[in-house]
Amino acid sequence: MKMEMMMTRRKKKGNSAYHNLVSASSMIIKSNDLITRKDMDEIKSYCNANTKSFDKLGIAHKGSVFIPGIPDADNKPRVLAVGHLDCYTGPYYDHGTSIFSPMLDDRLGVWSICRKLPTLVGGRHYDILLTTGEESGQSTARDFADQTDAYNWIFELDRHGSDAVHYGFTDKEWIGVLEDDGWDMSSGSFSDICEFEDGLVCAVNFGIGYQREHTLECFVRINQLANQLSRIASFYKMYKDRRFVHSVSAAPVHKYGRRWYATDTDWDDMDWGITTGKKDNGLPNWSHISNKGVK
Repeated sequence: MKMEMMMTRRKKKGNSAYHNLVSASSMIIKSNDLITRKDMDEIKSYCNANTKSFDKLGIAHKGSVFIPGIPDADNKPRVLAVGHLDCYTGPYYDHGTSIFSPMLDDRLGVWSICRKLPTLVGGRHYDILLTTGEESGQSTARDFADQTDAYNWIFELDRHGSDAVHYGFTDKEWIGVLEDDGWDMSSGSFSDICEFEDGLVCAVNFGIGYQREHTLECFVRINQLANQLSRIASFYKMYKDRRFVHSVSAAPVHKYGRRWYATDTDWDDMDWGITTGKKDNGLPNWSHISNKGVK
């Protein structure tokens, strides 16, 4: 099954609803200095990139890519960041104060955790898992579920708007710190981290600012993106060293479409370097990864 689904639409010259929306958005949105012209060029590159091109950033396995973080002083990345590479495809428009593209879900989240967030938190001292199959409810994150107990907590950037969703991670302490930090919490429907509900650590999906996902009118306002990244960076820096335990018995099942649970996973047979950020057994080294993000 193709991970990228082509969306097509006949355009009407000069008066399409799409271009009317662009014009209205551009008139009311002011730019934010946090997101630079270089950043916007990188977002375009991430949106337009072939899914397989991300394999070179880490260890590619069964549709996912694992990218170890830069170890802290004790050599242990403590948090896992998640984003999905499969996306709807369509035109990309950049109007300076807004970006329009159906690929923003979730290539914007992938760019954020790989490139921008590290510059806001003093380096990428978290591991990254990039998945496929999320849009069809068959996330390859399921094959990584047995690895998640090594982390303090997990976050994903695959949410529209400015709130956050907890799915089955409703543990009182976890919800409490998120709400105390100003996040409006919702239950959500499905994303990759739902595959981790049987694990022992909490997870959250933060809104990254895009709107109207799964349509050609999908867009993000640059000032809202900047605001969300600032909030996420602040939360990460405050709680990266604190472990949030998840009670499996309290977790409901969230899904849409077909949710698969693999019985023949072999991630445990590989050295993923979750606690060391280093690779053995002939796996690639990470000289192409810096504390400023993925090169």
